[in-house]
Amino acid sequence: MRLEDVGPEADPEGLRAVADYLASENVPFQVAVMPIHIARTPDGEDWYGVSLLDRPEVADALKYMQTRGGTLIQHGTPHQYADVDNPYSGRTGEDYEFYRYGCAPDQLPPFEFEEACKIAISVRLARFRPIAFLII
Repeated sequence: MRLEDVGPEADPEGLRAVADYLASENVPFQVAVMPIHIARTPDGEDWYGVSLLDRPEVADALKYMQTRGGTLIQHGTPHQYADVDNPYSGRTGEDYEFYRYGCAPDQLPPFEFEEACKIAISVRLARFRPIAFLII
């Protein structure tokens, strides 16, 4: 089983509980970890970031998951497409990370992309221009 998009804002007690349950059922599991979380501030005017270094209780829970048989893999740093909505919030883990996407009002071409994606009828690749992050 793969647990997707686990990052610094995860609930450490919830992570431990999931690990205990999966281990008790002998289910092998993988945890896709995003070590950095970036999102807009509540007022939407700026961005903030938090890493696993800022949340040692989450890092400890991830280590605990390993002791229960979990395999940790890095799943994006920080798992988003620059500082834009792609197509929803720009928040780590909520949007696509490598290609630009948009919301179209229907599923048939030609696609007319909407400015804001509140409820997507059809999410489509808007631009095939990959973006890459290199963290050294």
